[in-house]
Amino acid sequence: MLRTRKAEDFVKNKFGAMSLFIVLVACAPAAKAQIISTSLPTLGTGETKLPISAHFMVSPLGSWDYKEGWFSDKRSSNYDEYFVGTVGKTSTSQILAAGEAAIPIGDNRLTATVGGWYNRIGDVDYNFDGQFLVIYDPSVVFLDYSIPMKATIPITVTMVEGHAGLFYRNYGVQVGVVRSQLKSDGNIVALRREDGAPQADLEGYFPFDASTTDVTLYGVYKRSVDRAAVSAGFGIYRKQGIKSASDSPLRFADSKMVASGFLTASVELKHRFSLDASYWFIGKTDQAKDIKGYTSTTPSDSQSRLTVGVGYSL
Repeated sequence: MLRTRKAEDFVKNKFGAMSLFIVLVACAPAAKAQIISTSLPTLGTGETKLPISAHFMVSPLGSWDYKEGWFSDKRSSNYDEYFVGTVGKTSTSQILAAGEAAIPIGDNRLTATVGGWYNRIGDVDYNFDGQFLVIYDPSVVFLDYSIPMKATIPITVTMVEGHAGLFYRNYGVQVGVVRSQLKSDGNIVALRREDGAPQADLEGYFPFDASTTDVTLYGVYKRSVDRAAVSAGFGIYRKQGIKSASDSPLRFADSKMVASGFLTASVELKHRFSLDASYWFIGKTDQAKDIKGYTSTTPSDSQSRLTVGVGYSL
């Protein structure tokens, strides 16, 4: 994936971006309820509120620490081949766009919200860390073997999220759906054993085009006043399992509930325009796969995203 120097510097200085985010959160004072989102909150500008208020954000510099469990198999008449482990990498997403609207209910103590975001991580060479297994037919005299293996697997990831919430003053509940599109030409390249010995590249070894639909549920607290706003949410993320490795090697068969949470902050820079920051994480599943007596565990399929962008409020 081609990157600009600006994007590369953002990833290298991720600690600095996180420090900025913490400062934004720490500086925001408490006030009346405002819109929140897993992406960003709206600003409280002190102006007369419209019946429906909205906030939009665009970020070209989202930093993703993206990981997924990997299980693929190739069958033949005498033996089966398996790659089992984790693929993942910290990379810069190509684009993230988000938006949310809020509708006051009654005396404004209640607020209904609806929003979503689009995030294309793009074409990334993910690192595979796991095992290569060869298991022979019992009638064949050859011995089975398992080799710790590392490799590079190019994958294209695009994510779309939609959510809705209901809030009483500063507290609320938000439910959402995350749809991920996962594509690969099936190349497994830069193969090497644990001792560093190189192996032959596998071109077109396991191509796939699959999608997953995950569900989120968060309890949320938000604060805002004048030019600053923050929100924090914590809850559960249901990762959809993929039953068949022939559909996609990503993830294991069973769906899992894991912990998830987010922090957002927004500071108005100029009339209606703001600097927005967001951090979102999804916990690991701790799944294992038993393959004919061999047990393989994913090191970690936790995920996180740090985003800094420009927002606009209506």
